[in-house]
Amino acid sequence: MAKVRNMDESVWREWVEGRPPVVKAICERLPADRLYVLSPTGQRVTIEAYAEDGTLRVYVDPDYNELWRITGHQVIGINPDDLRECDIPMDELVGPWQRTEVWIDSGQKQ
Repeated sequence: MAKVRNMDESVWREWVEGRPPVVKAICERLPADRLYVLSPTGQRVTIEAYAEDGTLRVYVDPDYNELWRITGHQVIGINPDDLRECDIPMDELVGPWQRTEVWIDSGQKQ
């Protein structure tokens, strides 16, 4: 699976050891240096933060997704069970695209 961040393994382990048990368990299962697919949406995400309520904050990056906006965005309250490791997309269109509105002769938007 794809590692998308460089982490000093000893620093990571030390940080994890100091976390509450719920966060520690998630960190051991889902390290922050990997790329994941968010199952409800199919978007590829990286983990930005581990919350003490057992959820995650993730980043939807245009480098790994086809997005309708120029920049990526963060999503909070993600269930860790909704993530699975994945590879970096190789043969897919990724990056931002600009949505344009089309007007038809009747004057209504489509």
